[in-house]
Amino acid sequence: MRLINKADISVHKQISKSVKDITINQFVDDSQITDLLPLLGEKLYFDIQNNIANYTDLLNGVIYTYDGVSVEQPGLKKVLSLFVYARYIFHGTQTDTPFGYVEKQYQDGKQVNRINRKEIYTLNKQIAMQYWEQVRDYLNRESENYPLWNAECSNPKRKFRLNKISI
Repeated sequence: MRLINKADISVHKQISKSVKDITINQFVDDSQITDLLPLLGEKLYFDIQNNIANYTDLLNGVIYTYDGVSVEQPGLKKVLSLFVYARYIFHGTQTDTPFGYVEKQYQDGKQVNRINRKEIYTLNKQIAMQYWEQVRDYLNRESENYPLWNAECSNPKRKFRLNKISI
């Protein structure tokens, strides 16, 4: 089940009306599995999928009180929208045709080069992670309402280290 659609993304980022839902949906599917699932952990992610009505505040965002201060939690839909938009910007102009995999060209405009698209992609992923930090804080602070939340699953920084082995 997709947690967002093109209309949800359009609330946060401009997407051309001519872009087909099927195009956006492939990026939604990819982002849910590769970006959102590792952040939420398997149990919470699949519970949201199966019981979406129970997670309205988490998905849409909410203002809650923490240490006497009103704090805004932007919602998973915003986080996911930014992840999807990043993927769409980086990969969205490429199409499979009978003549091979091509990038569309237009008479009235110039394609944004791959380096600039990569920068936009990276920037949007960074922004998504900033919003994710707010959602994660909300989950940690309201953990009694989200028993499947495991804060240890939410660390997106995976480290890979090589050690020199001496013989």
